[in-house]
Amino acid sequence: MNTTFAAISPDAIFTAGLLLVVWFVLRWSRNRKGGRRRDERFAGCATTGSPESRPQTPPASLDQWEVRMHELARDLSAQLDTKIRIVQQLVLRAEQQSGRLEAAINRAQQMLEPDGVSPASSSANVPENEALAGLKRRAALAAEIAELDAGKKAAN
Repeated sequence: MNTTFAAISPDAIFTAGLLLVVWFVLRWSRNRKGGRRRDERFAGCATTGSPESRPQTPPASLDQWEVRMHELARDLSAQLDTKIRIVQQLVLRAEQQSGRLEAAINRAQQMLEPDGVSPASSSANVPENEALAGLKRRAALAAEIAELDAGKKAAN
């Protein structure tokens, strides 16, 4: 193997290396100046607007393209912030409605069990006017629950 490399003259190896270096330098400078390959890299980049209205090539100046990318990022960030605020408002409304419903349930339980006695066990021993008062409380509670349910549907 040493004989094959010995047959090549050092001048030929030097010339081949020099040509290889020149080729790499020319290729690098062409890419750096914005040759054809640079345009291909930016072809898929987007600017503001819908996907159909976005140009597929960058603007003539890289600075203009960068400004458009920053504008797009700012617009997308604003859209996300708006959606986050809407979700936060919906969560707050849901918590408020949940609190109102829990309060109504607690009031209903207190109306049904004023002295800690369940209505089923005490209904046989209750005089008629107390039973009538219990029915009125239940009707008022049903109306309040219906009102809460209607408010909940209107909020949605």
